Amino acid sequence: MRRSTVVFLSLGCTAVAALVWSWRAGPGRVVAPPRVGGPAGAPTRGGDFVQAARQQVDVPTVTLKVRALERFVAPPTPARISTRPDGAPLVGRVIAGAGAGFDVDAQPRGPALVEIEDRGLRLLRVASLGEQRQSPPLTIGARVTVMGVVLDDQGQPLPGASVWFGERSADGVLRSFLTDELGAFEADVPAGAGVPFVVRAAGYASTWRAISAPVAVVGGGASARSDALRVMLEPSRTIHLQVAGRAVEIGRARAFVLPAVEAVSSGVSQWPFFVQALDDGYAIDADGRAVISGLPQRGSVRLVVRHPMAALRSPVLVELSATRTPVTVPLTFGGPIQRGRVVDEGGRAVQAAWLFGRRPGQPLRGSWSTRFLPPYADLRGLRVARPGDNGAFAIGTSAAAAGELAIRAPGFAGRDVPLDTGMQAEIVLTRWRGGDASLVVAAPAVGVAWRLVSDLGGGVEVACDADEPGVLALPHCGRFAVDARFEGDDAAPVERRWPSLAVTGPVEVDFER
Repeated sequence: MRRSTVVFLSLGCTAVAALVWSWRAGPGRVVAPPRVGGPAGAPTRGGDFVQAARQQVDVPTVTLKVRALERFVAPPTPARISTRPDGAPLVGRVIAGAGAGFDVDAQPRGPALVEIEDRGLRLLRVASLGEQRQSPPLTIGARVTVMGVVLDDQGQPLPGASVWFGERSADGVLRSFLTDELGAFEADVPAGAGVPFVVRAAGYASTWRAISAPVAVVGGGASARSDALRVMLEPSRTIHLQVAGRAVEIGRARAFVLPAVEAVSSGVSQWPFFVQALDDGYAIDADGRAVISGLPQRGSVRLVVRHPMAALRSPVLVELSATRTPVTVPLTFGGPIQRGRVVDEGGRAVQAAWLFGRRPGQPLRGSWSTRFLPPYADLRGLRVARPGDNGAFAIGTSAAAAGELAIRAPGFAGRDVPLDTGMQAEIVLTRWRGGDASLVVAAPAVGVAWRLVSDLGGGVEVACDADEPGVLALPHCGRFAVDARFEGDDAAPVERRWPSLAVTGPVEVDFER
């Protein structure tokens, strides 16, 4: 009895008896496959092996020829780093600190600022990644009341100050609270440890620290109340930034504040650098200007300007010694401009994408610290672009040396596209499904044993039981050209080819006889 054969390309298939090999490649790196030999006496060259296998078609046989066209890079994996009081896991992503950005280590270790999704809200928390146990545990509890007072540098109440506990709506709007005429505030906050307590006011330096909000007893009566929080704000300094350099679309530039490399003052150490990761830095107007207020009145910081047409330069050191501090940041523009769109496989814009113009192989791993700096702000030589509402982008390229465009987006397979060979105006990203890359071939005939033959790894042959699938592991996630051939009984061989097949998860491909 004949029947259709279905080829499944899978990154997360369950274990089956005909597994050829399996290995994992962590995010941001590619692991070469182990060499797998064929049956005893089989030639080592893939083409010769397939030819030898075809000469003995004594059972139904499916032959696969697979050629790698492109490697994909795994996106950041949402981590289960928090729970509700009942133990239900909550998914989060790293905003700043250890493990932030793309192409990070598979298991980052260190302090990080994470954003947790819970009931349509986004909650920021300070966590220690890589630690099996947290003290206190990172648990999102029921809402509790948090009270406190904000004072000025003379110890007087400061009305109208904004108090924020790291809570945003699904569309990114901050949920903050204002102090009354006595400088007091009262806020309801999801309970737990590592809650960011951020205070800002016009004319004063912003400050923050992590607090623990008491966890209310599940099923209890009145809401628990925290001890009063008290904070005193110092007068602020303002930086007036001017970009030195002529370029088109100067409004695409963004400015970022970094701490000084040497000793950091107490005011700078308490300044909320991580807020820039949420806002993507400070906007620069059409005249190349930006006003950065709320900085401490003493100490040193560094300024860097990011523009998609210019490579990132070394930050400019700024001494916060005057009420008004003018700073000029030079940028060097030039070289061809690459324009295009980033879309998914359905042609829809991928607005969450990042585009990095870099030297081939240049890492996308920026340094991190307990200051929770925005990712990529200190990677010199890198060009960074973000798509607009319709997925359109423009990014500068180097006319002197070959480079590549690294495209990354949460939930999508990352791509590295050479720029020296000409690039498509439309870049298509494939949804990421996760797991191990493999081809899973359904049995080509009912009730009879069969075999799966491939030229991968120098040639492999898998003996498959009746009605059982055969599995062929692929060396990495990516795009492949696949040629399939079925031979068996007295029927003529059936062939089919997939010239460019993206493998990021279970994909069913019909191979009809």
